[in-house]
Amino acid sequence: MPDPQLHTHVLIVNQTKISNKHRAIFSDVLYANQALINQIYQNELARNIHNLGYELEYDGKGKWEIAGITQEHIRKFSKRRFEVQKDETELRHSRKYPNARETKLNQFAALQSRTKKNTEITETKLKESWENEVPKKVIKQSMEKYRNKPRHDKKLTPKDYIRLGHDSIHQAKSLFTRNQILDVSLKLSVGNYTITDIEKSFYEMVALKEIVEVSKHASKNGLVTPQYTSQRMKETEKQILEALQFGRVATKGYLKENEAEKILSESYAFLSKDQQHFLHQVLTSKHQFMLALGDAGTGKVSALKALREIFEREKPETEMIGLEYTESPAQDFKKTGIESRSIESFLKSPEQQSTERIVIIDEASMLRSTQANEIINSTTRENSRLLLLGDGKRLQALSTGNIHRDLQEMKVPYVRMTNALWQQTELVQRIATSIKDFQAGKNDMGIEDTFRQLRKNSCLRQIASKPECIREIVDDYLASDKIGNTLIITASNEDRIELNNRIRSELKKSGTIDGNDIHTKVSVPVILSGIKPYFAQNYEINQQALIHIKDLSTGEKSWFDSIITGIDSKSNSLQVLTRENDVKEIFLRPKNIQYQISLYETQERKFAAGDRIVFLKDDKSLGVQNGSFGTIEKTDTTHFHIRAHDRNRLIKMEPARFPWIDHAYALTPEKTHKSIASKIVFLVDTRA
Repeated sequence: MPDPQLHTHVLIVNQTKISNKHRAIFSDVLYANQALINQIYQNELARNIHNLGYELEYDGKGKWEIAGITQEHIRKFSKRRFEVQKDETELRHSRKYPNARETKLNQFAALQSRTKKNTEITETKLKESWENEVPKKVIKQSMEKYRNKPRHDKKLTPKDYIRLGHDSIHQAKSLFTRNQILDVSLKLSVGNYTITDIEKSFYEMVALKEIVEVSKHASKNGLVTPQYTSQRMKETEKQILEALQFGRVATKGYLKENEAEKILSESYAFLSKDQQHFLHQVLTSKHQFMLALGDAGTGKVSALKALREIFEREKPETEMIGLEYTESPAQDFKKTGIESRSIESFLKSPEQQSTERIVIIDEASMLRSTQANEIINSTTRENSRLLLLGDGKRLQALSTGNIHRDLQEMKVPYVRMTNALWQQTELVQRIATSIKDFQAGKNDMGIEDTFRQLRKNSCLRQIASKPECIREIVDDYLASDKIGNTLIITASNEDRIELNNRIRSELKKSGTIDGNDIHTKVSVPVILSGIKPYFAQNYEINQQALIHIKDLSTGEKSWFDSIITGIDSKSNSLQVLTRENDVKEIFLRPKNIQYQISLYETQERKFAAGDRIVFLKDDKSLGVQNGSFGTIEKTDTTHFHIRAHDRNRLIKMEPARFPWIDHAYALTPEKTHKSIASKIVFLVDTRA
């Protein structure tokens, strides 16, 4: 018996009229924007239902259901969906179509499970069968409970939602297209506004220069797409460039030209020309701000180690401090011997300067512009030197599309290191070149070239079954000659945990890990990106929340540690308990307030001697940083004795007091940013 399901059949004629002639539509654009088209439909429908007085519930991704319609109601009227899912699972396990992608398997399952339609059933009989499943009266009573309830975010205007939208985009990048900002804004405003409201406000904001067009991108097919940014972001990056330009000249270089040349020729002749040029520039430059670009493997770590040694001998009064991107491992600075901390902790509680100081930021291209602006302002106030290291592909200036070109024009010292020292195989070099050329806009087919080269060299495998894929990865890991030099990467925390557990189980059987497990609780990070932080449904009770607050009208900032004690999806708010036992209510879409929430959740883990672990948070007392690694050498009832990999140090820690650790056989990408391995296995789920 068919289920009641609202859907619409839309016929689009694949043609348009230009100069009295009919032409075919370039359908690639429709395909590329199908998610936006679907969101436009969802917002129109949600607005109409909301105008009837019904409350909506959201899934935290821009989708919704009518409040009062329970999951049990949905399950009763989704029999066809479960039939397709059942057949799809059977097809996957049968290996009938071993090379079929997930979408194809779904199509095969839909066709296989489709039965002949009953054309003889009457409308009366059909409605009777639905009534027997769930009486209409029950559903109506359930929905009426939530009807005509006030909504907290009703006061937000379409422009407010667009501002929230570009703020969420700016967490990852400075620029966006019209369709990108429309899609995000529609997801945030679903139930309140439609594409007509959002698009009208978008063009009004463009006319008022609150959103500005900064460049145009032309595809290989000649389609030109304007790139936009917010005026707030443009002003932030303008302040960055102005600060860097104002600080072009410091008092004098650390060393004279001849002094630097003598030291480099006598003690560091073994370094590459690029590395020596980098050192010479830093040591002799009169500029307050310096910039160094180097692709992965060009020897930045060795160069920084040499710089630290020179400073210790020649300029012992100068303090060196390294700052790293919040979620990247701190391995590079550890190898150089330079004291380092995360950018997040530095901005939260910057240390007072007591001596001359040079601040070195690694992976500066990963900085958000707001972070870069705060760090530059801090170094300007205290007259410190600032050295920015990075590859420059993501830190974009708005005027020209490349911040490093702007810095060169302003005569900011600029060093490029291009001679890769560790990309030793021809295959790796070709792949690195293809990806770099794609990112730089030089080769539209760069990613396709990368996959083609991987397939040609048997470095890419397609496995239909997830369990089979995980089993092969575990077997491959255990068969490696040097297990510690094999790195497994997966984007899914669920897959990461399963891989870690499976590998641990096998290592215990072989005796590599001690058989006596210690059960403990760990705090692992929860990553909410894009629009997810704006929906209360994406949070959970008892999660630890570090909340940074910025008042956009006054610029005032504050922060506090807390535990989430309540979630109200109707008002889209969180109730939190601070360390001081204060109860606060956090509305996730407020006007003129900007939140940045870092989440951790408690999970159960087993550890034993021999386990490889990763630290998930900075801790000065232990001398560890977020993303650094270690191996447990011994355990007792209260302590772990861990051999840190960075300097071969032995650390004694209490997991009850420092729960920010986890297994490190398989990791998510943000924890492998600078890891070095002789073999890398990347698990990609194409169904995700």
